[in-house]
Amino acid sequence: MDDINRLLAKAGRGDGAALESLYRQLGNGVYCLALSILGEKGAAEDVLQETFVRVWTMAHTHSPGKSGRSWILAIARNLCLDRLRAAQNAGPSQEGEEERSGSEALSFVDNLELKDALGKLEEQARKIVVLHLAAGFKFREIAALLGEKQSRVQRAYYAGVEQLSAYYTIQ
Repeated sequence: MDDINRLLAKAGRGDGAALESLYRQLGNGVYCLALSILGEKGAAEDVLQETFVRVWTMAHTHSPGKSGRSWILAIARNLCLDRLRAAQNAGPSQEGEEERSGSEALSFVDNLELKDALGKLEEQARKIVVLHLAAGFKFREIAALLGEKQSRVQRAYYAGVEQLSAYYTIQ
């Protein structure tokens, strides 16, 4: 049993320190995933909090033989998808709020040049590159989160990196 699964088992028995350790280990990855899907810092922070509330209340249901990391990331992904569906069903805001662009998902990147380069990638490739490089997800985990084949994720990643490389070569 890996460390994440052990911590989940402890959290399932009410161990708050185990939940805190899970948050320290996976919080950044959950936030990056939510930010890449939702494209808004505030919404990503909300999903981060909601994810770990769910982990706390549902840890006892996790199957020890399954990947705890994937289980937690699936909770975050589902919360993001729920938010997107709710936003679609609500329609345009009555307050005239401007729609936020997907480029807000890149606001955590301090380097403006890198931000510009990432903005030139297709949305799916950008998500994959950010999840792999910034959040440290493995290709199989990204494939599971995005509902894609691992080979497709790897091709999109390498194509995205090649585009980034070409961007910097031209500059």
